This record gives sequence, structure tokens and C-alpha cells, in this order.
Amino acid sequence: MEIEILYYAKDLSVRHITYPITQFLSKVSNIEYKFRRLDAIPIDFYNKNRKQYRGDYVNIWLRNLSDSDLVSGILDVDGYVPSLNFIFGVATPAINTFTVYLHRLKYDANEDLFYLRVQKEFMHELGHVLGLEHCVIKKCVMSFSNTIYEVDYKEAKFCPLHFNKLLKLGFTLDLSLEL
Repeated sequence: MEIEILYYAKDLSVRHITYPITQFLSKVSNIEYKFRRLDAIPIDFYNKNRKQYRGDYVNIWLRNLSDSDLVSGILDVDGYVPSLNFIFGVATPAINTFTVYLHRLKYDANEDLFYLRVQKEFMHELGHVLGLEHCVIKKCVMSFSNTIYEVDYKEAKFCPLHFNKLLKLGFTLDLSLEL
């Protein structure tokens, strides 16, 4: 399985985008990945009143840019979907696409905390694309995060239920990814 990670790094270095993701993907042996830089995000998806990009529309656009099995967007902007004021990320499993929005993940974060937040949200949204639902175990990376504090509370690990679901899907995961 291949995932193409399309990134838009407005104010960040490429390392800020790639490092946390490669740290996670190095623990999953049967996902190949590649990165590609985006020069811009279409203004059509930008809501001037909210000063945010509409996540579901962005996912459709990203899917059309790649032939990979899975597509991810890592975007240094703020995002939303109509039912929420903001999103850290959004998945569209029907088209195997997900996006992580970095704007709010930077809040009050040093470099290490920012990397960890990006990694958690990447894992979370990838989990949705692979069929995982939200988890009631608050430490599980699949738990829903409505605030940055909830992102910080959960770990970059899957609970045993979600870990085993990924194994059953055929993924080989490092044991350090299980709670």
C-alpha cells in the first residue's frame, strides 16, 4: 500500500512536516510513502469570513492530485467542516483521503510537542481511512479531540482493540504503537 503525502508548508520547514510522519510510518512495515510539496491551496475552498479552508472540499481536491492508494494532506492552514468550528484533521474514507491541519497544532508548542501533535493527528486520520472509529479510551490515538488539551492527553498509540484491527487488516506494526 502506498500513501502520497501532499504538504503545504506556509511558515514551516519541510522537516516540520516530514519528521513526525516518517517517525510513525517507520513503525509500519507495509506502507510505502512519498512526499510532494504543494505550492498553494485553491482559494475556492477558503471561507473569508471564517478565515479557514473547508476540509471536505480540500480532501476531494487532494484525491484528484494523486494515483496512490491513500492520499494525505498536511497543510499549514486552519480548517473546518460545516458541523464544527475547527478541525485538527478530517478523513474521507470513501476516497481514501485525509488531511491534517497544522494551524491549531502549533498553539503553545515547542518543536517536540508540535511534532508529537502532528504525529497523533496523522495516525488518527489514517486510522479513520483504514476503517477505525473513535475510541472511548481517552489515551488511544483514536479518541476524539475537541481541544488541543485532548490532543496532548492521548498517546501516539492504539488501544489493543484498534491495534488488533490494524493487524487483522494485514498491517505489521511495531509493538511500541500499542497502549
